[in-house]
Amino acid sequence: MHMDKFVGKWKMLPERSESQTDPQKKDNIYTIRQVQNDMMMIHSEWQTMDDKSGFLGYTIHTDGIPRKVSGEDWKYVTKVRGHNKITTSRIEDEQVKSMEIREVLDTGELKVTQINIDDAGQQQKNVFFYRKVDSTG
Repeated sequence: MHMDKFVGKWKMLPERSESQTDPQKKDNIYTIRQVQNDMMMIHSEWQTMDDKSGFLGYTIHTDGIPRKVSGEDWKYVTKVRGHNKITTSRIEDEQVKSMEIREVLDTGELKVTQINIDDAGQQQKNVFFYRKVDSTG
């Protein structure tokens, strides 16, 4: 599996992105690096509408093996689906609690869909679109 499509630095397109969670992001740089064959590092740095900033960095293994998060009661599993889609699910008590779908579209844009599922099974969905600004990551 070649992850080249995903690797690089991406800039959020706020006018096309829609989020049901607050605070709303007005700017987000999303960087994906391939560390090993089945391992990627993801770094997300953002600013919200009220001018606060935040960042998150984590590693995903794209081999489909569920991995326990140290000190937590849940697991993450990341699977590659086809040539242009990666899904990461958070599993707690054998139930999928949230999912992140990263997809490189034919337009070359990256679409990231975040789905959170509450205890009642209700879904909350955020969709972000990014355009690649640097392909080296």
